[in-house]
Amino acid sequence: METQSSPLHIVLFPFLAHGHLLPLADVARLFALHGVKCTILTTPGNVTYIETTIEQTNEYLKSKNDPGLVPISISLIPFPSAEVGLPDGIENVSISSTPEIRHKFFQAFLLLEEPFEQKLKEISPDAFVSDTFYAWSADVSARTCIPRLVFNGMGLLARCGLDVVYEILESLPDDVEKFIVPGLPHQFEMHRSQHLFTLKNKQILSVFKRNNEMDTRSYGEIVNSFLELEADYAVHWRDVAQRKAWLVGPVGLCNEKGIEKSSRGGANASIRTEELLHWLDSKRAGAAVGAKVGGPYFENQQLIEVETIKSVIESVVGEGVEGEAMRKRAKVLKEKAKAAVQEGGSSYSDLKSLIDELKARRL
Repeated sequence: METQSSPLHIVLFPFLAHGHLLPLADVARLFALHGVKCTILTTPGNVTYIETTIEQTNEYLKSKNDPGLVPISISLIPFPSAEVGLPDGIENVSISSTPEIRHKFFQAFLLLEEPFEQKLKEISPDAFVSDTFYAWSADVSARTCIPRLVFNGMGLLARCGLDVVYEILESLPDDVEKFIVPGLPHQFEMHRSQHLFTLKNKQILSVFKRNNEMDTRSYGEIVNSFLELEADYAVHWRDVAQRKAWLVGPVGLCNEKGIEKSSRGGANASIRTEELLHWLDSKRAGAAVGAKVGGPYFENQQLIEVETIKSVIESVVGEGVEGEAMRKRAKVLKEKAKAAVQEGGSSYSDLKSLIDELKARRL
């Protein structure tokens, strides 16, 4: 570990998917702006997705002319393609194009435990951040005595409900279509049709449950959300679940310049900025809605009920009172999100609190 006089050192190990690599690169930038030394650990085939973002961050840090700011570094571990029979170059779940390839990919990422542990011992950081899908990293944390922070990209509302929903699904009778998720600050009714994929794949359900269980052994969670959006669930997580979380988002707002936003994902970005802006300009004000599904790839019909989503989107972009109210609330939250990541904001303060706590552990 680093000495008390040297910078706090954190290793970040994102899951090998676009929706996880870029947010954790943003988290590294946030840490680095607070004087934390950050090392992003990934595989050779995934460097291309984050190297431009990291280069831009390092240029920005250099422009500050502050000797206390340390450039972010990238360290590599080999991806075990040959061991599971994967073709070379398939190191990201987003390009795992068939069920067979995806199955082999998940076999491979389970084999990352040993090289990750070796690299962690070599680097000897003060803490590491890993994705919930790396459940085995909780064991690595225990063996190395290096605290594990879980990266939570879904927000606390969903996170608070996961344990409850998984327990319900395990014993849900076949003839039950609707059920209430109990024990949360708000009442939610869910439908069996929203969980058809999980219900049909009990092995997936057990994996998700194990990930949750292993996360409880972590030092805490870094959440890509902000207090003003999820205040009730921040309290619930702390007082009811009795677990630690630091809401530091929206982390993507750390990319202040247009070039930083447009070049995210490197050469593999699928939509050029000019094309996207042209499309947005063709829509009336407030009518564009974005949706994101991060993490492992599954067929769309296995995850969502298309008609339900269609109905929700129509209500948001429609001319009615409900849609107008939603758009007004979105504008308010947009400004609150911007304020949260500024100095003195809730996310800025939560990140600083985490850094101070990790520094205090060195004493």
